[in-house]
Amino acid sequence: MNSSSNAMSAKARSMYGNLLTKEDYDNLINLNSVSDIAHYLKTETHYRISLFNINESKIHRGELEDMIRNDVFKRFTRLVKFGSSNEDFYSYGILKAEIQQILAVVRAIKLNDKTNFIIKLPFYIQSHMSYDLKKLAAINSYAELLLFFSSSEYEKIIKQNFHDQEINYLGLEKDLNDYYASKVRNIIRKNKSKTNQKQFEDFFDTEMELGNIAKIYRLKKYFNSSPEEIKDSINLVFKGISQRKLFKMIDELNAEEFLKALEDTVYRKYFDANNFLYIEHSVKNIIYHISRRNINYATDSDLVLLSYMVVSDNEIDNIINIIECVKYKISKDSISNMLIM
Repeated sequence: MNSSSNAMSAKARSMYGNLLTKEDYDNLINLNSVSDIAHYLKTETHYRISLFNINESKIHRGELEDMIRNDVFKRFTRLVKFGSSNEDFYSYGILKAEIQQILAVVRAIKLNDKTNFIIKLPFYIQSHMSYDLKKLAAINSYAELLLFFSSSEYEKIIKQNFHDQEINYLGLEKDLNDYYASKVRNIIRKNKSKTNQKQFEDFFDTEMELGNIAKIYRLKKYFNSSPEEIKDSINLVFKGISQRKLFKMIDELNAEEFLKALEDTVYRKYFDANNFLYIEHSVKNIIYHISRRNINYATDSDLVLLSYMVVSDNEIDNIINIIECVKYKISKDSISNMLIM
């Protein structure tokens, strides 16, 4: 690493040390209102600077959540300016956000319900996207979606999954993820040393494989999909589980058996069929712990930064879960089980 990369890694590791502790989460869980949570974050945590001017007795939930998200974004931009070794690399984050928003609007059209299609991206992300996010949000049909993306890199992917005025969502999701993986690999191979290429590819391959695991479980549990349908819908990435073993699990096991079989894989530590919340929670837990390890041991500054943002985003999710549970008087044990730390 060059001096600026070393400096950024050191800064990210230092900021990592300021994130909320288990003691902070225990204290937050025991509070009784959004105002109490805002006061604690303002006076006892690293959010004290971003929340300095708030009136915690009057702040509402949405306002507090937005300020916390903005704080994380500011940390990201500070780190990038502190000493980025490769600004081109961060385009992967824009691409990921674009794909997530495309899939979100397709789901909204399919359900004929846009109430959950809420743009929660920082202005910096929106301003660097290849399309106008507000115009995307206004789309009400698949035909409009296809027209919106005409002459873009997404047109071919959407078109090949558009038949008889309907979109094959699983096919679209798979093809967009394949496109994302290909672009990320090109960025990594163009800019990284062999050692750092392997570190990054290990991280992204694991992320993709975990996405497959979550999808397989959902399709078995909620949609009764056939093994052939499931195999056609997943991305062909096999990192911790071989293709032979994963396909055997798809062919022979139902959802509960599939979950139990994960206890006999490299991910065994994070899957317990007798103490299971939901599949996305388990997947996020794995990515979170891999990211923590990267912060401490990765040699590439970009991977350290990426991992820092993963654990920071997880902190946002934890705080929002606590706010929701406190607001609706959910039991403290239930809140604690939802947190990833």
